[in-house]
Amino acid sequence: MRAMAYLASQNPGTYVLAGTVALNMSVPAVFLSKIMKQMVTAGLVISRSGPGGGYALARGAGEINFREVLEAVEGPVQMVPCQSDQGEQCAIHQHCSQLQVWDAIRLRIADVLEEYTLDSVRTRGRGSASEIVLLP
Repeated sequence: MRAMAYLASQNPGTYVLAGTVALNMSVPAVFLSKIMKQMVTAGLVISRSGPGGGYALARGAGEINFREVLEAVEGPVQMVPCQSDQGEQCAIHQHCSQLQVWDAIRLRIADVLEEYTLDSVRTRGRGSASEIVLLP
Protein backbone atom coordinates (compact mmCIF):
# COMPACT_ATOMS: atom_id res chain seq x y z
CA MET A 1 0.00 0.00 0.00
CA ARG A 2 2.87 2.39 0.76
CA ALA A 3 4.28 2.04 -2.73
CA MET A 4 0.89 2.77 -4.25
CA ALA A 5 0.48 5.79 -1.97
CA TYR A 6 3.88 7.02 -3.13
CA LEU A 7 2.90 6.68 -6.79
CA ALA A 8 -0.34 8.53 -5.99
CA SER A 9 1.69 11.41 -4.56
CA GLN A 10 3.41 11.96 -7.92
CA ASN A 11 2.08 14.09 -10.74
CA PRO A 12 -0.23 12.05 -13.00
CA GLY A 13 1.71 10.29 -15.73
CA THR A 14 5.01 10.57 -13.87
CA TYR A 15 7.04 7.37 -14.00
CA VAL A 16 9.12 6.56 -10.94
CA LEU A 17 11.97 4.08 -10.75
CA ALA A 18 11.42 1.10 -8.46
CA GLY A 19 14.59 1.98 -6.55
CA THR A 20 13.24 5.46 -5.84
CA VAL A 21 9.96 4.07 -4.53
CA ALA A 22 11.78 1.47 -2.41
CA LEU A 23 14.10 4.08 -0.92
CA ASN A 24 11.38 6.63 -0.17
CA MET A 25 8.97 4.09 1.29
CA SER A 26 11.57 2.06 3.20
CA VAL A 27 10.50 -1.08 1.37
CA PRO A 28 13.05 -3.74 0.36
CA ALA A 29 13.62 -3.50 -3.41
CA VAL A 30 13.15 -7.24 -3.95
CA PHE A 31 9.79 -7.15 -2.15
CA LEU A 32 8.74 -4.02 -4.02
CA SER A 33 9.46 -5.54 -7.42
CA LYS A 34 7.18 -8.49 -6.62
CA ILE A 35 4.41 -6.18 -5.46
CA MET A 36 4.75 -3.92 -8.50
CA LYS A 37 4.53 -6.93 -10.81
CA GLN A 38 1.24 -7.89 -9.12
CA MET A 39 -0.03 -4.30 -9.46
CA VAL A 40 0.83 -4.30 -13.17
CA THR A 41 -0.94 -7.65 -13.65
CA ALA A 42 -4.02 -6.26 -11.85
CA GLY A 43 -4.03 -3.21 -14.15
CA LEU A 44 -3.42 -0.75 -11.31
CA VAL A 45 0.09 0.26 -12.38
CA ILE A 46 1.79 0.79 -15.72
CA SER A 47 5.39 -0.25 -16.18
CA ARG A 48 7.67 1.32 -18.78
CA SER A 49 11.28 0.42 -19.41
CA GLY A 50 14.09 2.59 -20.74
CA PRO A 51 14.95 6.23 -20.16
CA GLY A 52 12.11 8.00 -18.38
CA GLY A 53 10.63 4.64 -17.45
CA GLY A 54 9.54 3.18 -14.18
CA TYR A 55 6.10 2.79 -12.65
CA ALA A 56 3.03 5.01 -12.73
CA LEU A 57 -0.58 4.59 -11.71
CA ALA A 58 -2.72 3.17 -14.51
CA ARG A 59 -5.69 5.29 -13.42
CA GLY A 60 -6.20 8.37 -11.31
CA ALA A 61 -5.55 8.03 -7.58
CA GLY A 62 -9.24 8.72 -6.92
CA GLU A 63 -10.20 5.74 -9.07
CA ILE A 64 -8.11 3.10 -7.29
CA ASN A 65 -9.55 1.86 -4.01
CA PHE A 66 -7.95 -0.09 -1.18
CA ARG A 67 -9.89 -3.24 -2.03
CA GLU A 68 -8.36 -3.37 -5.51
CA VAL A 69 -4.86 -2.94 -4.11
CA LEU A 70 -5.35 -5.51 -1.37
CA GLU A 71 -6.90 -8.07 -3.71
CA ALA A 72 -4.10 -7.60 -6.25
CA VAL A 73 -1.69 -8.94 -3.65
CA GLU A 74 -3.79 -11.15 -1.38
CA GLY A 75 -6.61 -12.32 -3.62
CA PRO A 76 -10.32 -11.89 -2.87
CA VAL A 77 -11.28 -10.68 0.58
CA GLN A 78 -12.18 -13.68 2.71
CA MET A 79 -12.36 -14.28 6.41
CA VAL A 80 -12.27 -18.07 6.51
CA PRO A 81 -11.05 -20.65 3.97
CA CYS A 82 -14.57 -21.83 3.19
CA GLN A 83 -15.30 -18.47 1.51
CA SER A 84 -12.87 -19.32 -1.28
CA ASP A 85 -13.68 -21.23 -4.45
CA GLN A 86 -12.77 -24.45 -2.65
CA GLY A 87 -15.15 -23.75 0.24
CA GLU A 88 -17.65 -26.26 -0.98
CA GLN A 89 -15.09 -28.98 -0.31
CA CYS A 90 -15.76 -28.49 3.39
CA ALA A 91 -17.74 -31.41 4.78
CA ILE A 92 -20.28 -29.18 6.53
CA HIS A 93 -20.44 -26.34 3.98
CA GLN A 94 -24.12 -26.93 3.16
CA HIS A 95 -25.15 -26.89 6.83
CA CYS A 96 -22.64 -24.48 8.36
CA SER A 97 -24.24 -22.16 10.92
CA GLN A 98 -21.33 -19.68 10.80
CA LEU A 99 -21.01 -19.07 7.08
CA GLN A 100 -23.65 -16.31 6.95
CA VAL A 101 -21.89 -14.45 9.77
CA TRP A 102 -18.50 -14.71 8.03
CA ASP A 103 -20.06 -13.60 4.74
CA ALA A 104 -21.59 -10.55 6.41
CA ILE A 105 -18.25 -9.62 7.98
CA ARG A 106 -16.45 -10.11 4.66
CA LEU A 107 -18.93 -7.88 2.84
CA ARG A 108 -18.63 -5.10 5.44
CA ILE A 109 -14.83 -5.19 5.24
CA ALA A 110 -14.96 -5.16 1.44
CA ASP A 111 -17.33 -2.17 1.53
CA VAL A 112 -14.99 -0.21 3.81
CA LEU A 113 -11.99 -1.03 1.62
CA GLU A 114 -13.92 0.25 -1.41
CA GLU A 115 -14.74 3.53 0.35
CA TYR A 116 -11.09 4.58 0.57
CA THR A 117 -9.10 5.48 -2.52
CA LEU A 118 -5.44 6.28 -2.87
CA ASP A 119 -6.48 9.90 -3.35
CA SER A 120 -8.52 9.97 -0.14
CA VAL A 121 -5.46 9.19 1.96
CA ARG A 122 -2.83 10.94 -0.14
CA THR A 123 -3.10 14.25 1.67
CA ARG A 124 -3.83 12.94 5.14
CA GLY A 125 -1.26 13.09 7.87
CA ARG A 126 -0.96 10.50 10.56
CA GLY A 127 -4.09 10.32 12.62
CA SER A 128 -5.46 8.30 15.45
CA ALA A 129 -7.64 5.27 15.02
CA SER A 130 -10.51 7.22 16.58
CA GLU A 131 -10.53 9.49 13.52
CA ILE A 132 -11.43 6.61 11.22
CA VAL A 133 -15.13 6.41 10.50
CA LEU A 134 -16.54 2.96 9.75
CA LEU A 135 -19.76 3.01 7.80
CA PRO A 136 -22.70 0.93 9.00
